[in-house]
Amino acid sequence: MKRLLSLLQRHAGTTRNETIVVLTLLCGLVAGTIVRRLSPRTAPSPVRPASGLDISRRLDSLAASPPAPPRPYDRSHPSSAPSTPKRTSGTVNINMASITDLQSLPGIGKATAERILERRRQRPFRRIDELMDVRGIGEKKFERMRPFLAVQ
Repeated sequence: MKRLLSLLQRHAGTTRNETIVVLTLLCGLVAGTIVRRLSPRTAPSPVRPASGLDISRRLDSLAASPPAPPRPYDRSHPSSAPSTPKRTSGTVNINMASITDLQSLPGIGKATAERILERRRQRPFRRIDELMDVRGIGEKKFERMRPFLAVQ
């Protein structure tokens, strides 16, 4: 093995590590070839190209089939979670709102609603722009919520 290494190093002009890497790759290639030659072969199934008439029939059958029923909520896929309906009209008094009322505001989830309630427990809001003191509510989010906010 040492002879082979030194012979390859001299003729290829490579370092010892480069020669070892090349030999490792060659061994992998040879092993893969042997495995492929010895494995049983199966004939591929013939594929018939679809004709225009065949495609037309398939499309017609799809159009005639009833729509699929809605999928049930799956906790393992968060994207399928039912979203909280966001408020499109009316106002929320941030000093009296429940966590559900706060979550109906655009951009407010459960965590932010809880932070709003915590801030309100410390001291009531006097102006709606004090809502920006709550972590997670910046100018953009506040501007989206502003039409739906009230302080009383």
